Amino acid sequence: MTPPPEFGRRTDVIAKIQQELAHSYGEEIDQLQRELDRERDRCAMLVEETERWRNDALRCRAQVQELSTTLTNIGLMTMPAQEIFSSDFALGQLPEQQQGSNGSGNA
Repeated sequence: MTPPPEFGRRTDVIAKIQQELAHSYGEEIDQLQRELDRERDRCAMLVEETERWRNDALRCRAQVQELSTTLTNIGLMTMPAQEIFSSDFALGQLPEQQQGSNGSGNA
C-alpha cells in the first residue's frame, strides 16, 4: 500500500517546521552560551580582584604589625631614659657632676 500524495507534503511541512525550530532554538542556545561565557569571565575577574584585595590587605597587615612592633620597641627603649631624666638625682645633680668631671670648674 502506498501513502497518499498529500502525506508527502505534510511530512515536508513537518520537516520544515522541525528545521525552523531547531534553527531558532539553536540561535537561542548560542546566545545563552555566549551569555554564560560572559558571566564566567565576569566571575573569574571578580575572583582575581578579590584575591588581589586579599593579598594587598595581608601585605598592609604585615606592614602595620612591623611598624607597631618597631614603635613598641622604641617605647620600651625610652622608658629607662625617661626614668633617668625624671629622677631628682638626674635633674638636680647631673649637670654639676658633668662640669666637675670635665675639669672645667670656675676657680
